[in-house]
Amino acid sequence: MTRLDFTTAAQPLSRLGTQPKAPPAIQTEKQAPPPAQPTFQADSLLNSGVKGNATPTLSLEPEPQFLMHKVKRGETLGKLAQKYLGNANRNLEIYKANQDDLQNPNDLRIGMVLKIPVPASAEPIQEEPDAPEPATPNDPTADAFTLRTVKRGESLSIIALRTLGDSERYMEIYKANRDILKTPDALQPGMQLKIPQRKAEVPPPANPPVQPSKPETPQKPATPEKPAGPSGPSAVDHSSLTPGAQELFAAMQKYQKFYAERGVTSRTKTTPTQLREIAKELDSASKAFGVDPKMMLALYAHESGGINPGARSHTGAGGLGQLTSIAIRQVHFMAGIGKGGKGTAPYNQYRGNFIQNARSIQQRYNIKANVWTSVAYMSYELNERARLGRGIEKALKRYGDPSVSTYANKVNDEYKTLFGGKLF
Repeated sequence: MTRLDFTTAAQPLSRLGTQPKAPPAIQTEKQAPPPAQPTFQADSLLNSGVKGNATPTLSLEPEPQFLMHKVKRGETLGKLAQKYLGNANRNLEIYKANQDDLQNPNDLRIGMVLKIPVPASAEPIQEEPDAPEPATPNDPTADAFTLRTVKRGESLSIIALRTLGDSERYMEIYKANRDILKTPDALQPGMQLKIPQRKAEVPPPANPPVQPSKPETPQKPATPEKPAGPSGPSAVDHSSLTPGAQELFAAMQKYQKFYAERGVTSRTKTTPTQLREIAKELDSASKAFGVDPKMMLALYAHESGGINPGARSHTGAGGLGQLTSIAIRQVHFMAGIGKGGKGTAPYNQYRGNFIQNARSIQQRYNIKANVWTSVAYMSYELNERARLGRGIEKALKRYGDPSVSTYANKVNDEYKTLFGGKLF
């Protein structure tokens, strides 16, 4: 019932439903029918003789009602707005209703309880567990979509890596969002992207006809190497590694375990053999160029989306350090790679360890070549370009993207996950 707030010296009316007492009816021989209930008129009340100093306020809007929702993995305010309010663009209504708990619209945490505003006249919504949409009979593998909010610093390749498990699939996301993206680089923080998800294939008939065939000798299938997570093998021999390389190897195992426990499998795909090679080459290259190997490992975690040697950006950058042709050519110049080049120490002492072809994408996936080239390029940023700003934070920004103010902080966050401390 709508409240009417008055503060007066006379008798206050606390609710609109309060009716004035009628004088007792005069008894006659024949009982008269009861008088009709008076209809309340807001104008007559406001113009009545009630006196007081306060200004009366009349609110005819229904009081807001809320539905409580417990946040699940993968949910965003856009998804919740689409589910409960019928429009993903109404996500700010949910954010404003929960500003006491949310610092920003992306500050969702699994398990937190949100208030979902619904109109007072709306029927109560029963929350149901998410279920995949049924495939249509004509196209059993038709594309379905989930909505995802773009975060600051993300690219289509990073989103593809985190949602589809493969950075090479960024064009699938771009094609699904051509209505709002003119180019793959036209991302803006806060945009709602449709992420394509292929539905399951239609199962074969229950009882397919049996075709006679010759008996075959069963072969034992090859067992693929598992990631070095909590359930992965620990048989990789790392006793021959230097103490520094062993520390890097242990930090990467801890990193994979951290994300495996949270269900982020896209950051746990690197095999133990690959982790061992990364640790070995990073330890050697960092000593050669005087660069902090822990900082470089945190940079790899951020750049490749989880220490992924096969990561590739839609811009053409690839490998652990997400090297571009510009960065590779700079290292070539410092090392004297090319016709008549002499180079300078220590770059020219390790020419054979670098990526040799600046245009080759495949060479960027080579762990040793990528590690040595990226460490050499970071040495160039720290030393030869120190005039542009000294310190790790400024060098990191130049290595990544100077226009992204949060780049160094993101590397700092990866460092904390890997080693438990901070770079700066």
